[in-house]
Amino acid sequence: MTMDALQLANTAFAVDMFKKLCEKDRTANIVFAPLCTSTSLALAYKATKGDTADQMKKDFVNSTKRPFPSELELVEFKEKAEETRQKINKSLSELTDGKMENILNEDSVSDQTQILLVNAAYFVTNWMKKFPEAEIKECPFKVNKTETKPVQMMNLEATFCLGYVKELNVAILELPCLNKHISMLILLPKDIEDETTGLEKVLHVNNAAGTTSPESELEGAVPENKPELSQERETSPSLVCLL
Repeated sequence: MTMDALQLANTAFAVDMFKKLCEKDRTANIVFAPLCTSTSLALAYKATKGDTADQMKKDFVNSTKRPFPSELELVEFKEKAEETRQKINKSLSELTDGKMENILNEDSVSDQTQILLVNAAYFVTNWMKKFPEAEIKECPFKVNKTETKPVQMMNLEATFCLGYVKELNVAILELPCLNKHISMLILLPKDIEDETTGLEKVLHVNNAAGTTSPESELEGAVPENKPELSQERETSPSLVCLL
């Protein structure tokens, strides 16, 4: 599979999973990491290949050394299940500056565990063009056609890339991060439905990869980002529907 084909497949998976997650509550905010999920599924697929248990284990570890930044290691679940669980939790806590602790609860592993895949998304960066703190102001944010709510908005006048996807009837604003290879793309719908933008119904892999135009001078206002995870949404049923 070429890199372009891999990117296309990952994008298609992300769009399909997003649609499934939206089915439960179309008005909820959804934060998920589709690349983490597809990576875990790829690792699980690797783990199922092989004629014998020993061969599967050996091939699995060897096959993950090149494409993934962290090598997998062999651990002893049968004799040291609890010690291994604590070791994994400690490693994840250190890798995420203490933001993620006790990812694995006491019932996560046992002496019957054969393979354990743990995937955590932790991303910290700065905007290439910083939003001045002095320009953070309370502004009305449109929730639906008739309702607005006051939110803290970050304001900045600078050059940004702005595009338009006709099929979705949305503008796309690109906010580049300090790492030039990563950007946040914000979809700005021209119209919204009674409860939601309706994007989840028309979003498709072919229009999800919309392009942006060359930079132009714009005045941007974006809600201040202070995510607080109040509850976790079970993704397993959605994955089962996709497989």
